[in-house]
Amino acid sequence: MKSNAQNFLYRASIAVAYQFPENKCFHYSDLRKSVNHMCNTADQQEAARRFAYWVKNADVPFVIVDHTYPITYKKVKGGNN
Repeated sequence: MKSNAQNFLYRASIAVAYQFPENKCFHYSDLRKSVNHMCNTADQQEAARRFAYWVKNADVPFVIVDHTYPITYKKVKGGNN
């Protein structure tokens, strides 16, 4: 069961990511800091996991540049598929 805090962080992170300029590299922690929403560590980790899954499996303008921890994302033009 997803908590309200986790859902808010996940959705707000997506909104912040779309505001980044093209070719900007970032980590999920950059998104989380921009959202400035307090929730427990488990919810933060789950929101980050959901974000990574979304980037990997949806046709969105983000790609994973480096799969090592922390995962590095990049905003690109168009979709990732």
